[in-house]
Amino acid sequence: MGELKCKFDYIKVSSAALAAHQQLYLDITIPTGGYLYTYVANESNVSASTSVYFDDFNIIHTRSASTLQVVQTTDYYPFGLAIAAQSYQKQSSLDNDYLYNGKELQDEHNLGWMDYGARMYMPEIGRWGGVDKKADEFHVSSPYVYCINNPLLLVDPTGESWKPITGSDGSYTGFEWVEESESYDDSGNLKDGLYSIAILISDNGTWTSGKSSKKKQRLESYNIGSATVTIFSSKTVTDDEGNESVVGEQSTFDGSSMPSDPSQFGTVAPGLYQSVNHVHCGKDGYAALQIQTLAGGVDLPAVGNFNPATGMNFVRGVNIHKAGVDDYTGTFWKKARFNRHGDVGKMFAHRYSGVSEGCQLIKVAQWKSFMSNFSAEVGKIGTIISRSQYSFENTTFQNPDKSKIEKYTSNQD
Repeated sequence: MGELKCKFDYIKVSSAALAAHQQLYLDITIPTGGYLYTYVANESNVSASTSVYFDDFNIIHTRSASTLQVVQTTDYYPFGLAIAAQSYQKQSSLDNDYLYNGKELQDEHNLGWMDYGARMYMPEIGRWGGVDKKADEFHVSSPYVYCINNPLLLVDPTGESWKPITGSDGSYTGFEWVEESESYDDSGNLKDGLYSIAILISDNGTWTSGKSSKKKQRLESYNIGSATVTIFSSKTVTDDEGNESVVGEQSTFDGSSMPSDPSQFGTVAPGLYQSVNHVHCGKDGYAALQIQTLAGGVDLPAVGNFNPATGMNFVRGVNIHKAGVDDYTGTFWKKARFNRHGDVGKMFAHRYSGVSEGCQLIKVAQWKSFMSNFSAEVGKIGTIISRSQYSFENTTFQNPDKSKIEKYTSNQD
């Protein structure tokens, strides 16, 4: 039994057909749909005067009853153009027009456009047929390019918008879906106060300060799950008549919205913000989100207008990133390195730190799924922080036992 490994493979039947007569046969399995080319040839080492004949050549095709038939396969170049030599469609089968990225092929007049809802896409040149509605947010890129010319890492899904909503006390409580007809102005720009994707970080009141470890001179806590993080996004659906429409959808993740030690680090005040793609500089820098004010500032208001870490009324550099090892959310001692004035040498000191010094945390196992919602083209992300009120005591680790913190120094963020 042989198996064809690729579309241009071949299998040798025999290399020893030197007898007066030899019956040759071969069973092969063809794993994919397509065409099979067969031929017979004499490649044995016999003299040129010896004649070799082939007769009774037969091909018997047996289809497995338990195997589904391949009707169509389509391979693509990165920007979505079909690779004709590697694609296949069974004869007399109905055309499937939902191809690259699941978008419908519009082939009237042999245009070969893909219908993405808001715009038509031309995969043969990797360009849109119209201007991006959010072109003002991507000044470094042409409004006609697809995925900032990087389709291997990015996708461009269809989406409309979300609007923040408030409760009876005026506090922000979530987002409501806004249809396309109400989302854009006459120039095709997303209206102010609307977002194509949004995040709600809602504290559920179960956060605790954790265990006070005298051995390691720190607060040990595992508070993932004390906040629910909801992403408000969109998807394209098709009704029974084949009509497409864009609808809002929500997905939830486990998180924590409090700092590792609120008595020593600033807590971001509840409110409406925006987030953008950012690199979190923890032990190893990785893609994350940074929360900003609606004006794009990085200084967010602190609860009680006071940040105990700085004495200021704001918390600076607040990211949304993953929790520590094993979803640790507590504090630790971090070895910090400083330049000595007038000297090329270094001096070291231990700094009381935390997985969160104001940042919002996501469960480690859910982090990849969480970030998959935010492509490089997503632009501004509406972000609401809603939190409970907590009371807590000041920690006593500001004058620690140096021998203990030297032993347990680490970097958990």
